[in-house]
Amino acid sequence: MYAKGVLEKSPRKFSFENSMIPSPQPVQLHGLTQVEEMLIARALPIMRVYIKPGGQRGYSGHCVNLPQNITELATSLPRYPRALSVILVKVKGKNNTFKDVKVRREKVHNALLWLIQNNPLYAELEIDTDALNSLPENGVPTDLVAVETEDDIINDSDLMPDDRKPTY
Repeated sequence: MYAKGVLEKSPRKFSFENSMIPSPQPVQLHGLTQVEEMLIARALPIMRVYIKPGGQRGYSGHCVNLPQNITELATSLPRYPRALSVILVKVKGKNNTFKDVKVRREKVHNALLWLIQNNPLYAELEIDTDALNSLPENGVPTDLVAVETEDDIINDSDLMPDDRKPTY
């Protein structure tokens, strides 16, 4: 029990007291699309993530996250888009826009340069100019895996929570 009038206060969430002072995000890393982030990541986790309105990331349906023993990190980046675990689902007869998978070659290059100069985990990294030059200047990479469907894509607002009890 605390003495009268003496309360221990927890430090503010992002403060000097808890050594968690976030720095401003560098302009070179600001506004990267999800695919651009994957192209410059030294390790790629396996999961299905979608962007909700407002920019928050989320999952839908059943999700399994598997632990991975990452023994090797990429030593040369960016990756080739065909090496990413991304599948575009195109709805037949619809105007398919994929802003989340858009890639800007110069943005990827500038992000890699900044990471190499400022992040010790990227210091020894080499930029693969062939992979970089294979990226579109501003568009969806042509070598991403794509499937076509006649079904409409399910909107986040159409999803129902799974209230069933888990079966073990």
